[in-house]
Amino acid sequence: SLQDTLQQCHFLNQQEEWFLTTFVKDYPTRYCEKKRNNVLSQARLIMTHMDYHSTIQTGEDSLENEKDPLTEEQKELNRYMSVFTFQKCSISVVANELLKLVRETMKEAIAEDTAAACSQQLYRAARECLDVFRAVIPSINRQDLQTLPRLAAIFHNDCTYLAHACTTLGLEFPVKGTAICTFVDMVPVFRELGNSAMMDMLKRQRHELIMILSPERIIDGLEKSLRMNESGVAWSEAETAVRGSQHHLNLIARAWRGNLPKDVYARAMGSLVDVLLCLFLRPVLQADDISEAASQFIGSLYRSIQLHCADLFDRNDIIANYCTSWDRFKTVGEILQMNLTDIQDGLSMGKFVNITAAELSHLILSTFDDSEKRRNLLHALAVQE
Repeated sequence: SLQDTLQQCHFLNQQEEWFLTTFVKDYPTRYCEKKRNNVLSQARLIMTHMDYHSTIQTGEDSLENEKDPLTEEQKELNRYMSVFTFQKCSISVVANELLKLVRETMKEAIAEDTAAACSQQLYRAARECLDVFRAVIPSINRQDLQTLPRLAAIFHNDCTYLAHACTTLGLEFPVKGTAICTFVDMVPVFRELGNSAMMDMLKRQRHELIMILSPERIIDGLEKSLRMNESGVAWSEAETAVRGSQHHLNLIARAWRGNLPKDVYARAMGSLVDVLLCLFLRPVLQADDISEAASQFIGSLYRSIQLHCADLFDRNDIIANYCTSWDRFKTVGEILQMNLTDIQDGLSMGKFVNITAAELSHLILSTFDDSEKRRNLLHALAVQE
């Protein structure tokens, strides 16, 4: 070798290893480390220099077609295959570009002209790119993720998108010299991160909705005014609060609809609508005396809430599947606009299955004056209990 020749000519000490020899020996390791660092630098540039608010649509929409509805067997097959399908939603350009970088890195790792040691370093770099996403994006967008519903939804989608990709990445790119090549361990981590961000946003929006409705003043005031025979301040404030809450829900729907997957959107919106419905159900079901005028007003208010909330969902959605109080709220609103004969007929047809016999009895007692028809109806309900 060149080093041996130089030592024989006494240009180098016999015990001394030439720096060029050391460099040549370490070159493969240094080269692999450099490749890894380059990949991580690209990942950091993607996350710090690209606008996280920029989005694209990805995923597959529902396979069901209104003009050509699926058979039950096809629906069952779709339910099984949905595990492998990413639902259509909006993801950030950052997440899309990052996954492209991960795939390119893994392709290079399994290339025939890539040494085994370098393949393992590239595999490591691909995993670290995903770790960098989990560390950097929540940090540099912390304030926006806590306050902007749309960005929280995008981050949730990004985490779901990367988790979905991680389920098969290891199978797509088997790395040379690695006994186990997998990204599956990252799936629950990404899912938990995305769900956590979405749940925090839902809690914040529920709190803001409750603040708009001001239950201590508006709802309690409405409860006390139910015995009134004419419109009062409490009724006016209740209508104003409903309009405010409807406007707030419209803003959230505008931020989430089309961005979140349809099922996630429906469940998230259903949990917020439940807050509104429960707050207006409580004073009516607990009232001891409801005047005829108040009964008509509350029935009208309930119809207004139902019509608006129904517009927040797709027309094919069964709202009761996502909003637990929907059928209960609808039933109470109908009862408030019925007379005793209508209630008797509805009871015989089983229309009031969404409220208990005790609740229906209390509603009849508070809404109608004493009469033989009322006593007979209450007796029939008592027998059912």
